[in-house]
Amino acid sequence: RTHHDRGINASINLKNEAIRLLTARTVELA
Repeated sequence: RTHHDRGINASINLKNEAIRLLTARTVELA
C-alpha cells in the first residue's frame, strides 16, 4: 500500500512539474 501511495504521489508531482514547465515556457513566449 505504501508503494502504491508513493506511485500516486510521483504521478501528481510529475503532473505539477509538467504544468509548471509549460506555464514557464508560455510566459517566455508571451
